[in-house]
Amino acid sequence: MLLKSGNNLKSSIKKLIDTSDSVTLFSAYIKSNQIRELNSIFKLRTIVVRWQIEDLLNGSSDLSLYDYCVENNIALYRNTRLHMKAIWDNKTTVICGSANYTNKGIGEHGKYNYELNVLVQDIQFDDVLYFQRIIWESEYIDDQLYSEIVNCVNNSGTSSRLVISLDSYKREKDFFLISELPLIESPELLYEMINNKEELEENEKLILAHDLILYDIEFNKEKFVFMKNLKNMFNSHPFIVSFKNAVKSSNLDRADRKGSMSFGMVRSWFAQNTTTVPTPKPFELSEYVRTLYTWICYFDEDFTWSIPGGHSQVIQFLFK
Repeated sequence: MLLKSGNNLKSSIKKLIDTSDSVTLFSAYIKSNQIRELNSIFKLRTIVVRWQIEDLLNGSSDLSLYDYCVENNIALYRNTRLHMKAIWDNKTTVICGSANYTNKGIGEHGKYNYELNVLVQDIQFDDVLYFQRIIWESEYIDDQLYSEIVNCVNNSGTSSRLVISLDSYKREKDFFLISELPLIESPELLYEMINNKEELEENEKLILAHDLILYDIEFNKEKFVFMKNLKNMFNSHPFIVSFKNAVKSSNLDRADRKGSMSFGMVRSWFAQNTTTVPTPKPFELSEYVRTLYTWICYFDEDFTWSIPGGHSQVIQFLFK
């Protein structure tokens, strides 16, 4: 289906957002006023924008998008390689084409650009992987990065044509997002899901793509080879390395709890060391932790976990 500016483009984008459970937007240029209009019932969950310093200086995008995302719990990412314009319902439907999410790009009044997009309702698993990889390779915009970007904009002189360059890259802090944790219950289940991906529900395909991109792992029908590669990638991830070291060194002042962390301690460690995208509720964090424990113990025999007393998840390093 062809979607044309000044005709049916903006209304079709609005319909996709309103009828979806959650939406991800990729656009090189974005104007926050257009996002406010489109996201009137708050279905947007993730936005990836280019935000080169020159884009912000010439007004192609505006910095107020950051405040809007913070206010509405939207994960905002920056990728200076981004040129695509697409909105995805996190399932099988995408609207993509030439139009940026700006006043001239999707605006319906005045001197809007002549843009042409298409509605695709049957994207494949490889397409989901493509979207997930872009998100994973982008940098998450938090207060610190936002301040750095603002400083570059303020110190770039438009009259002298001096523009400070600030390329995006995955920073150390980006490896400590909650989204850097596996979503599938166990490595065994991950392998089974890959083998049967055509039979999966759309939400299952989404989390499968997330975990495959997270560990940059390619499927190998030989299970031993696949698990060996997955083990190496998992155990070398900065989040996993740091967390396991924290467990090993915890409670050294008490011999009976040496090298162990309760759920409360883990939650405290997460609060001090991670950035949430978006902030999980307590019961959601509990699921993240349970899955994390399962993966750690599966790939490292020096760790075990249990629920003593039936109420608190405890992970423990087995000193030898």
